[in-house]
Amino acid sequence: MSEAQFARLELFLTTNTHGIPRVDDRQVISGIVHVLKSGCRWADVQAVYGPRKTLYDRFMRWADKGGVKDIRRATRKRCNADLQGSVGLEPPLWNHIR
Repeated sequence: MSEAQFARLELFLTTNTHGIPRVDDRQVISGIVHVLKSGCRWADVQAVYGPRKTLYDRFMRWADKGGVKDIRRATRKRCNADLQGSVGLEPPLWNHIR
């Protein structure tokens, strides 16, 4: 994920955490995108993306709080504005989410 792509998504992330140090957001988002694109199970995601429980928990938390819908809206808007769709997270990737 490029710096520009992450910067656009960073606006939607919640960072108010307590306790153990937070796993890198960029790494987690890359893992979530990998799961959504490849169709693999959360339990089978590669360790390079961080702890699979973290990936699943953050995805579910963002989905429950509407963050995924916000990302879909912003991505769709950006893709419509940019005919090349250079965001890298095309709307169909997120369409099956609540």
